[in-house]
Amino acid sequence: MLENMTTNFAYHQMFDSFLAEVSLGRQRVTRQRYQRVFTHLDLFLDHVDVTPHLGTHPAALLSAEREFDSAGAFQRVFGPFELMCCLPGFIEPPWLLPGAQEARVQVSLTGRLLAWLRTNGYVDVHIDSCAYLETKSIIDRARRALP
Repeated sequence: MLENMTTNFAYHQMFDSFLAEVSLGRQRVTRQRYQRVFTHLDLFLDHVDVTPHLGTHPAALLSAEREFDSAGAFQRVFGPFELMCCLPGFIEPPWLLPGAQEARVQVSLTGRLLAWLRTNGYVDVHIDSCAYLETKSIIDRARRALP
């Protein structure tokens, strides 16, 4: 149980560090948009079906954790690699924030998060290169598809 609490704390610390970095020097309205995206990301992680991204065994593990407490279950069970693998689902139409500008911010911020995870050593592209490149490609396509 203590290990789970530590993992959850590390996620929020990681997200807070990312948001602080990308928000530096931005206008208040931009910082608020970024915060809305991350609030939405938390909601996504509480509901995402990880089967298409991670497989059935991790999905079963997450399902069991969600029975205990659905809020924050993803963060208690998985690390940054699994987050990276699930990011494509976050930018699919069912999860895109309403409005073209909000959707663009969501997709852009997701791409920046992916790059930040790599740059800060949360994912190792030498080990996880296929997953990283696939996620990056999906984000790039989503960015081009937005109005």
